[in-house]
Amino acid sequence: MVRTATGRRGLVVLLHGFLGARLQMLPLAVALSSQYDVLNFGYRSRAAPLREHSEGLIDAVTTHLERQNVFPSSVNFVSHSFGGLVVHRAFAAGLGAVLGDHLSSARCVMIAPPVQGAALARAFHRDNVAGPQVVRDLVHGAARVVLGSHAGYELLMKDEQWFAAQLGRIPDQVQVLVVAGTGGRLNPLIADESDGIVGKAESILHRPHYRKELRLTHNLMLYSPSVISCIKDFLDGVEVGTLTKPPK
Repeated sequence: MVRTATGRRGLVVLLHGFLGARLQMLPLAVALSSQYDVLNFGYRSRAAPLREHSEGLIDAVTTHLERQNVFPSSVNFVSHSFGGLVVHRAFAAGLGAVLGDHLSSARCVMIAPPVQGAALARAFHRDNVAGPQVVRDLVHGAARVVLGSHAGYELLMKDEQWFAAQLGRIPDQVQVLVVAGTGGRLNPLIADESDGIVGKAESILHRPHYRKELRLTHNLMLYSPSVISCIKDFLDGVEVGTLTKPPK
């Protein structure tokens, strides 16, 4: 297992979103590499359900730590969109035990995490599509092809309660920042203000967390200097945004 001595540099684990790729996270990797070691975790989002992606993350972090001479000064996570669900589920599946006594030094930044599920994906469930049955079946079938039969199926078919039960809760020792976008054009498939893909309300965690809302779109947030600055400040221990408690 990992060594108990603590190194001077921290580790940041990056996770892309659904239908994304490690390449999307490279600007963040470059921006953070001067201060941190960076593990850019890639996964085939359509190829497995959320549970298996989370297990893959645990394996990747465990393997990386076991190869180090000393334990990093901190192990942090920066995710985009669906990647935030993978981090959540990984903590529920035992990621905290991998970090052990170092758990309290961990920080998570989640960019546009659809922790309430994705209304945009559910809109293509045949029961939510307007029109005759043949149209509803065609739209639903096309969505199934695009999203796939695993994690994409979960986004398409599962509701907020399912995601709440699956994700669990990130331990209170871990400080979390959510960066939410509000710059999406009016999307009739999302009920509230959004980044065009994830609704603002869908990114509210079931635990106290810091929130920063910026008038940016879903993918643009990955490349925004404002977002990168927020991430760096938060990982450095600065309070970013507003401390938010979940709605009762």
